[in-house]
Amino acid sequence: MPFPILKLPFLPIQLVLQILDNLTQNLDSLALFEFSTCSRKCRRVVSCIRHKYTGIKILWNGDEGYATIKLETSYGTSYSWKIAEICAGELYERRKIGNMTIMIRRQYNQMYTGGGPLIEKLKEMYKYLIDLFHIPILNFFGYYGAGIQIPVFPANLEIKKCDEVVVMSHEPIDDDQMKYILGEMITKKLNLHLPNYSNFPWESTRFSMDCLNLQLDSKWVSREMFLSLKYPKIYMKGFTSLTSKDVRDFINQWFNSNDTRLETLLVDLKFDEEPEPIDLSEFNPKPWDPILRGQYYDKNRAGKLFGGMDIIRKDGRFATFRQSSRSIDFFVWKNTLQVENN
Repeated sequence: MPFPILKLPFLPIQLVLQILDNLTQNLDSLALFEFSTCSRKCRRVVSCIRHKYTGIKILWNGDEGYATIKLETSYGTSYSWKIAEICAGELYERRKIGNMTIMIRRQYNQMYTGGGPLIEKLKEMYKYLIDLFHIPILNFFGYYGAGIQIPVFPANLEIKKCDEVVVMSHEPIDDDQMKYILGEMITKKLNLHLPNYSNFPWESTRFSMDCLNLQLDSKWVSREMFLSLKYPKIYMKGFTSLTSKDVRDFINQWFNSNDTRLETLLVDLKFDEEPEPIDLSEFNPKPWDPILRGQYYDKNRAGKLFGGMDIIRKDGRFATFRQSSRSIDFFVWKNTLQVENN
């Protein structure tokens, strides 16, 4: 006779699942997810047991017209959910996810959903998973082809915090979407790949992160905004509005400050005028000396900077500068040097 586990009180159910977890090393992601949808008690049980999940990734492919949620572990993706407006196939089952009843279909190591507005389903599904397993959003990746049909952006999904945001678009995206990403979200890494005719009117510098990566077009970053950036890693490649003077003033700010966060500055100068060589004479530059790098450093980076100029700050921190036509490389090394006091 089968044992009616769901009729047990909450703590015994939790204990049974923990025993199963010890026997099997880890319960299957799908099994945990489906068990959690049986009732509120089951959901509460699953949310209390140990698990291996580190977070979720949300991916949107505008060309394909579907989104994917990936449940991640330290070893890679454990399970995936594909979210679409309509999902072809049979063997649908109903599941109560958050405030919505969603039709699902299992296939191999992923689950498909169908029926209902895509954005609402995606929102309910990712919120359900992060609440169920108490995990963060690791990555949002959005690819938008020609003609943005469904606005699957962080603002529409109410994503406030995410470790990394990647937005790739063939067309300029709406100003409100950009303002949300730059002004409302908390993220460690921001990667924007926007077309070279974007015209984004934005002067605020509220956004804060560890890595800012702007590709294809970043002409909307003004001189004032550029000089106010205080991030460890800054990449602005492609079409920019930066001049040699802007970069020189940025280096001057670092040289006369106590900033210990800056690690890398890789930028391109504006294309519509001939770039001038940046004059570093005020910083008393030294010829590149590989001995100064210390024992531990990025040898790939050192290879690209070979032939540059070393700039030593009064506190012993030093950086290497290299200019190649319109491309500027500025790298701050980890070790510090002895500096004589004048």
